[in-house]
Amino acid sequence: MLLVGGGVRGGRYYSRWPGLGTAKDQAADVTVTTDYRQVLGEIVHRRFPDRAVSSVFPGLRYDPVGIVDL
Repeated sequence: MLLVGGGVRGGRYYSRWPGLGTAKDQAADVTVTTDYRQVLGEIVHRRFPDRAVSSVFPGLRYDPVGIVDL
């Protein structure tokens, strides 16, 4: 996921880097390590403090990534 904007703490990779694998794995995509709802949940939490993340993403156990500083 790529985030761009004034409140984004950029310049680093915010997750576990799984690597690119072996030569036979190079045709595959990079392994997903972060649920996109955690990133969007952080935006909801920071930008809309009157809304609960759980009301936007039911069942999500919200764990901030630390990428947004709005």
